[in-house]
Amino acid sequence: MAKTSAPGGEFTSSTQMFGCSGFSEALSQATDETIGDVKAAIRSALNKMVAKIKTLVSGEIRNVYNVPRSILDERLAIFTAKIQDLEAELVVGGRSVALSYFGMKAVEGNMRKSVSIKKTGRGYRGQLKTTVKRSFAESSITVEVIKGRQTTLKKSAFVAVMKSGHVGIMHRGPGSIKSRSASKSVKHKQALYENSVVSIATMFSQVGVNDAVVAKIDAELEIIFWHELEFYTERSGR
Repeated sequence: MAKTSAPGGEFTSSTQMFGCSGFSEALSQATDETIGDVKAAIRSALNKMVAKIKTLVSGEIRNVYNVPRSILDERLAIFTAKIQDLEAELVVGGRSVALSYFGMKAVEGNMRKSVSIKKTGRGYRGQLKTTVKRSFAESSITVEVIKGRQTTLKKSAFVAVMKSGHVGIMHRGPGSIKSRSASKSVKHKQALYENSVVSIATMFSQVGVNDAVVAKIDAELEIIFWHELEFYTERSGR
């Protein structure tokens, strides 16, 4: 699993290799006149296959994880790389999802807080929704990452809205930061941390969707490729 930093959250990815015998066969039989059509058909077939896989992966993840479809689909990235004859590399990844999106329910006295999803000019974002009840209750924050499994977070956790508008579940506590020069840890107090996030790669691996992805590629990629090759060769012959 690869990790890189990205605006709005850590980007994680998972990769796997797959093949299509039709690619190799068509490339080996291609002439100078038809090689362009073969390569165009490969690109088109892979793009169409990736779109189908994204729909499959999103559905499989949401069968297990209580993540809003709009948030998951916006962050979920599936693409291919290193296409060489028989093999292509499928990369599944995306920016991690904050705990606040997983059915968060926060109670502070008579205040009840939750997150609603709103479409903005920058895409789908969480918006803090606060309601006031007549009854008072002990402060608590619960989330439901896995469907049907509600988890109560530590009492030190609290909900905060960042300047960017991001709604995070935060906590304060002591920690340490490594000094770059001396490679020593410098202690600090009252630092703020976002409680946790769930990575796309983790959700992908935990739902065991690999087998379903491989089965879909095996069943459909070859058919899509030959259909696309027929389209491009017929277009060139006109």
